[in-house]
Amino acid sequence: MPHRISAPDLQSLLQLQSVDANTFRSINNERNVNGRIYGGQIMGQLVLAAAGSIDAGRDPTVLQMVFMQGASADQSLDYAVRPLQDGRRFSSRHVAVTQNGVPIVDAHLSFQTPADGAIDHQPSHGPIPAAPEAHPPPQLLDPVTVEKMKQAGYFGFHLHPFIEARIAYPEQPFIPDVPAAEFKMWTRLRQPFSAEPMMQNAALAYLSDWWLAYCGYSFLIGTASSQNRIYVATLNHALWFHAPCRADEWLLYVCKTLRLGGNRGLVSGQLYTTRGVLVASATQESLQMPVPSA
Repeated sequence: MPHRISAPDLQSLLQLQSVDANTFRSINNERNVNGRIYGGQIMGQLVLAAAGSIDAGRDPTVLQMVFMQGASADQSLDYAVRPLQDGRRFSSRHVAVTQNGVPIVDAHLSFQTPADGAIDHQPSHGPIPAAPEAHPPPQLLDPVTVEKMKQAGYFGFHLHPFIEARIAYPEQPFIPDVPAAEFKMWTRLRQPFSAEPMMQNAALAYLSDWWLAYCGYSFLIGTASSQNRIYVATLNHALWFHAPCRADEWLLYVCKTLRLGGNRGLVSGQLYTTRGVLVASATQESLQMPVPSA
């Protein structure tokens, strides 16, 4: 099932309407397969809402958020921004997201004035997979693999209108054969996007939610009856912005399972450019449980 979106493009989807000096409202919403607003939309809008009160030239360093409940895609969201700090180097904002007065998300964002540090280091990322153009789109893989992906397709992996993806290693196992403790894919926006840096940061936040939880809930497929489906809902998400990048250019998303237990899964993800530069890191905890069919 494709996502239902009431906006013609990503920039329109992320657009916010000013309610007052510190409150912003969503205009369009993206509906996920559970009928709720896609979390990536909220993440992108959090960046834009908080940035609206930040001095120009400061870049986001981290977005940390807790999902308290799902949001209906048929109603707008309100983003109430509260300044926490404006120092010489950093600014911090708290953002409360509500729908009809009901709390949906609680978030903290930090921004920094760009600085050239004495150290610029990242651990070895290992070999970069073959260029994304060398791999076919997911829907054009062999029928057996496509069918397995559909079984795992909580997010409608190959149907999203704004996101393009290539599986970095098409030969890697797909559920229900072997759970994927690590999952790698190339990802980017399907269409060229605004070059404005904060819009690119918002788009990166939007991308960061896409299929990050896959390698966690893949372990459930083998234990669940074929008559069951897997219910997945994000509980919290954090994204660290390391270096500028463009979300409309290919990024390698390396996702790893860290822990599964108590119907919760914790995964991490790193986003690299085609040159191997680590531009962002993410963690996400989600509710993951088999749901018997009616």
